[in-house]
Amino acid sequence: MAKLTENDFTEVLEALLPKDDEVVAIYSGLWTFAGGFGWPPDQMGERVLRLVEDFLGPDRTFVLPAYSFLDFARFRRFDLVRTMTETGALPDAALACYAAGDRGWMRSRSAMNSYLVRGPRSADLLARPCTTAWGADGVLGWLCEVNARVCVLGVPWVSCSMMHHAEELQMVPYRYFKRFAGTLFKDGQEIGPCVEVMYSRSLHAVPEWDITGFGAELRAQGAVEVSDNRRIPMESGPAREVHRVNSELFAADPYCYITNKDVLESWIANGKEAEVAGLKPKERWPQPAAAD
Repeated sequence: MAKLTENDFTEVLEALLPKDDEVVAIYSGLWTFAGGFGWPPDQMGERVLRLVEDFLGPDRTFVLPAYSFLDFARFRRFDLVRTMTETGALPDAALACYAAGDRGWMRSRSAMNSYLVRGPRSADLLARPCTTAWGADGVLGWLCEVNARVCVLGVPWVSCSMMHHAEELQMVPYRYFKRFAGTLFKDGQEIGPCVEVMYSRSLHAVPEWDITGFGAELRAQGAVEVSDNRRIPMESGPAREVHRVNSELFAADPYCYITNKDVLESWIANGKEAEVAGLKPKERWPQPAAAD
C-alpha cells in the first residue's frame, strides 16, 4: 500500500474545515492513522501539527485539549509548562511549542481541563472564568458561543468533551460537583493556588458507557461531515450542532449512554447523599459560607 502524503492530509482538511470557521478545535489520536505516512513515531505529533497550522494560517484560532486529570488528582500540582497532556501526540507537540515560546501557543490555567490555543481568539479562550470545568462559562461553552468547528481526528466522538458539557448543563443525576484544589506553577516557579470544580462521577458507582451511538446519531442528523479518505479518519461539525444533538439525547434519557443504569440508580437512591455529605470542606462546591 502506498504511503499517505501530506497532500492527502491537506485534502481532508480542505474538505472538513471550511474557511469561514474562525475557531477550530481538534480531538485526536494519531496512532490510528499517522503511521501510514512513514514518519518516525517521535515526529508524528510535530509534523501533523505543522500541517494543520499551515492550513489554518494566522487568521484562524486553533484549539487542542491538554487535559491532565490523573496527574492533578494524584499530585495536586499543575505546571503550565511541565505538566504533560494526557490527550496525545498532537497536543504534546503544541505543548513543546509553548514551552519553547514558539509559534504563539498558550495554555489555559485549568488544572485538569486545560487547553492549548494559538491564533487571534486566544485571549478570549484564556479569559473564560471556568467556574466549573464543563459549564457554560468554560471553554466548552465558549466553543458553542463562537460555533467553533469541532473535529475528531483518528478517534471516535467519545473522545470529544462536548458530551461532558451536555452532561453538566443537563445535570445528569449520576454525577455531583466536587472541588479539586492544588498549586499552580509555571516552569517550576510557583504562581499560587489553583482550583477546578468537576461534575464528578462516584468512586463507588462508576458509570459504564457505550457511546458508539452518538457518532451514528450525529451522522444520521447531518450534524457532521466525514472524511472521504478512509485512511485518514476525521469528522467535523459546528459546535452548536454537536451540542444540540448531545443535549437532545440527554434530555430524552439522562442514561442514554449508560450500560449499568441499575447500579447508578441504586447508588443515587442509597449512597449519593451520603457520599456528597462526606466530602471534605475544601472539596465541597459551592463552598460553605464563611462564618461572620
